[in-house]
Amino acid sequence: MFAHFERQTFQSMLLFGFWVLDSLFCAASYFCGEIDMPKNIISETPYVRIIFHSDSYSEDTHFQFSTEVQKQEEHWTKLGQFHKTRNRRGQLIPNTYCDKIIQDCSPGHCYIHSPGYPEIYPRNLKCRYLVKSPGGLIKLEIVDMDVDGEQCEGMLICFPRPVTRNYNQCLYDSIKIYDGSTSKDPLITTLCGRGRLSSNIIASQPWMLIEFESSPAGRLVDTGFQIKVETDIITDQGRSIEVSPDGSCVLQETITDSVDTNVFNNPRSWFPANTTCSYIFTVPNPQDHISIEFLSFTIERITLCEENIRIFDGLEPDPFRLMNILCDTNKPMGGASEPLYTTTGPSLLVQFHSSTGSLDGSSINYRFQVKRIVPEVKVSSELVSSNCSRLFTASDWSVKPFPNPSSSTSTSEQLNAGSFTINPSDFAFPINGKIHCNLTFDASVLAHGRVNLSIVSAFNSALTCGKYCDIGILGANQAKLLVHRAVDSTHFLSPLCYCEPTSREFPFNFQTEFLYKQGSKVAGSAIGNDVINFISNSSILRININLPSDWGRRPESKPIKTFGKV
Repeated sequence: MFAHFERQTFQSMLLFGFWVLDSLFCAASYFCGEIDMPKNIISETPYVRIIFHSDSYSEDTHFQFSTEVQKQEEHWTKLGQFHKTRNRRGQLIPNTYCDKIIQDCSPGHCYIHSPGYPEIYPRNLKCRYLVKSPGGLIKLEIVDMDVDGEQCEGMLICFPRPVTRNYNQCLYDSIKIYDGSTSKDPLITTLCGRGRLSSNIIASQPWMLIEFESSPAGRLVDTGFQIKVETDIITDQGRSIEVSPDGSCVLQETITDSVDTNVFNNPRSWFPANTTCSYIFTVPNPQDHISIEFLSFTIERITLCEENIRIFDGLEPDPFRLMNILCDTNKPMGGASEPLYTTTGPSLLVQFHSSTGSLDGSSINYRFQVKRIVPEVKVSSELVSSNCSRLFTASDWSVKPFPNPSSSTSTSEQLNAGSFTINPSDFAFPINGKIHCNLTFDASVLAHGRVNLSIVSAFNSALTCGKYCDIGILGANQAKLLVHRAVDSTHFLSPLCYCEPTSREFPFNFQTEFLYKQGSKVAGSAIGNDVINFISNSSILRININLPSDWGRRPESKPIKTFGKV
């Protein structure tokens, strides 16, 4: 730091004209105006020269000052509460007045301050502070700042202005921060004013240049700045996207392994206003899909959705392919939206957009995981329906077992004379559509034959679905049982419709559950199953068992048993 150069302290009072503070490597500094109390100026070198000049000297023109010499170790005032960290204030570049290089600030932190801080800084300065942090990104915190240099006389005329990033308001004294090692690198921001900055400043690389300039002449008011420098080490798993100076950034990734996982993070460094970052994901097989799951989603500051994440089902930001917009008012974790999304095709576009820009990364701290989804090979529902459909006659009530299409061998079904069972395990494989098991019981070989049939299942034996079975008001995933008491389906005896209870979709769960548990029982029926008894109106009784494609893999599904006699 500058402490090892300081030797003298000046107090001065100036009512008119100007005086010059000079040193070995510093250009002349001009001060003029009025002060209402003594001000201290601390030199950076042991060489100081003061020149007083007045174009019109009168009895109203005067000044006075006193000097004091201090050793470097004794001057703790300059270092303030951080005086023990004087070895972490950089190294002075030879043959310069205030240029410094700070090599590494980890572990812990470093400090940068203006010449003479915390007292009046000299005029006509241009100080460069080069910061290098090989272990991560550089993070700055403005601890204290009083940099203005507005051309006016005294505090009564020049009121302190708050810290601003508006370049047009920093015409005299300013601090410029560059994302790199030279002034040709992108300019992050220009600062001036008094106070503290509301956010930190994080570079996108391990180098950062800070330039401090003061105008040739100014008032005895401004005290400079102190900046805390830290290394921002990223410990989270995943990759962060890098933003270019013009606010664009693209990350493209092809997911080639179905078991491979990719984790991505939000922008961690500064970016300008109207930044749009695109994460583009594809899979080589056009039949595959992509899933995105948010592992974390926290809000660092409120932007009212001016910073947001948009998820598109495809490569283009097509509003008709927009799956959701996530932001501080619509969070996927602990909010109204879901954390998991799956595309319908082989591509996914995730866009982060900020209309405000940021000095310390995005206001949304998110982390998401992308996976390749290989669709299951599904068996034709027509084949499955054909295999589970049966014709029973009075002369032969036993039938052959129906095969399991997901296996190369047939699965034997326990069939007794006059009985037939449909087990969920017979359908525990991917099926591409609904299952329709049509069972026909034929007693026409007997004179005036009738079919007496009992069905033991989870279908409700007391509450019929009526017309709702036909229009599917109970949902596409509702298992249903239709009983045709006449051969002709157009007969005035309309089919009876029964529904399997489900707590997710059936609108009368309370009644269904009650009747389901209280249903009558027959020998050999499972506990909790209902019994539905029928006697056909003719020699033929036909029932349709309509099952959703995933019925065999649902844990709540129960076997369907039929017992028939003539």
